[in-house]
Amino acid sequence: SISTITYLYEGTGSTTYSSSSTPPTDAGTYSITPQVSALSGGDLNNYEITYDSSTLTIAKINQSSLSISSASTATYGQDLTLSTTGGSGTGSVTFAKVSGDCTLNNSGATYSITPGDAGNTCVVSATKAADNNYNVISSSNQTITITKANQTLTFTSTPSSTLINSTYTPTITATHSISGVTTGITPTFDIANSSNSICSLTGLIITFNRAGTCEIEAEAISSTNYEAATTTSQIITVTNPPASSSPRNNPTPTPSASPNAAQRNNPIRDVVKRIVDAIQNLPNNIPNPNSVPPVNSPELRPSFPSRSDSSLPNFSNPGLAITDNLGRLPKSEPGEKQIAIEGNFLPVQEY
Repeated sequence: SISTITYLYEGTGSTTYSSSSTPPTDAGTYSITPQVSALSGGDLNNYEITYDSSTLTIAKINQSSLSISSASTATYGQDLTLSTTGGSGTGSVTFAKVSGDCTLNNSGATYSITPGDAGNTCVVSATKAADNNYNVISSSNQTITITKANQTLTFTSTPSSTLINSTYTPTITATHSISGVTTGITPTFDIANSSNSICSLTGLIITFNRAGTCEIEAEAISSTNYEAATTTSQIITVTNPPASSSPRNNPTPTPSASPNAAQRNNPIRDVVKRIVDAIQNLPNNIPNPNSVPPVNSPELRPSFPSRSDSSLPNFSNPGLAITDNLGRLPKSEPGEKQIAIEGNFLPVQEY
């Protein structure tokens, strides 16, 4: 009797599989041939054994369900990348446009659509290819709704002057908020209510009327493919013109105030002035100071009501302090005045 038997497997037809005792696992068609390697009794060489081959077929199975997982809406002017979930095996995934307003794009294994006008739809489907063990599978169709895009407003100008009475015509662009392409919509602008006292709008020209903050608000209407733009502002600080510079006028000298009566009738001041004038007219070398004639000083009497004539100051030596006949400074009582000439005859101080 046979004690040990093995089987050899080899691919046939379109199935590639080299002869092996290891059973195949992939779907395909194989020949299978038994082999006796030992007997439980006797010598194998004493027997002639005929082997019959047979065919082994392994069938493919179906993949799990496949569905499109990318968004069911697409924004105008913005490509939508397509994706799937599900399926089985190693087969590649492809997409197809079934109908609608869109363009199907692919770069390698990446697929996307470029949507058409907002409000329209685009229908696509996906297919996952078969591999060695799985059959091909396709998804159900997906309808993609195309929506409007947002637009962005940008001030592309600034005023050449922000001084009062200057004028300014703003320029504004409206672009797709994602791609940055021009929307083709012409923005409008106006003065914000809070700035009506600072600036005004006539036609397309803004005039700066007074110093302060001028806020300009820009808007853009909606269209077939774009939503209305969110209000955008430009803030301008209006300033006063610089003060004009004019030649400096020399001020008219103010006439000196005329001396009052007390100054005109001050005998001590008059005497001192006469002394100073006499000193300034002296020659450089005075051989004998006593040669200078005494100054007649009766005018001083009113200023020394408590003195006799002999006690009036002697001005015979104008280069020294004023003394009496005994060389002493006059003694002054509270409320009385005393005169002295200090330094090089100047200044004259009154005490």
